[in-house]
Amino acid sequence: MFQEEIKKLKVELGSKHIEKSREGQVNGNGIENDETTLTPEASIKLQCRFTDVMKKLADASDEKQKLEHLVMQLQGETETIGEIGQIYQ
Repeated sequence: MFQEEIKKLKVELGSKHIEKSREGQVNGNGIENDETTLTPEASIKLQCRFTDVMKKLADASDEKQKLEHLVMQLQGETETIGEIGQIYQ
């Protein structure tokens, strides 16, 4: 899910770079610029998307830690139940 968002961001940045190269931006020395310049609106949009993706990633990491802790608790309970079963056999 997050990898798809990252790919979209990379594609968006790549397309902006291609658009600028096609426009043939040339600096004062007649040399084409390799740097990608985003419009202020595109930059803000990209920052918002990046922030959203990072928040989702942080939330997913927290959820993963909670689930891993729950799995460990359940494994301990399963072992306890198995030991109790052995005692009563």
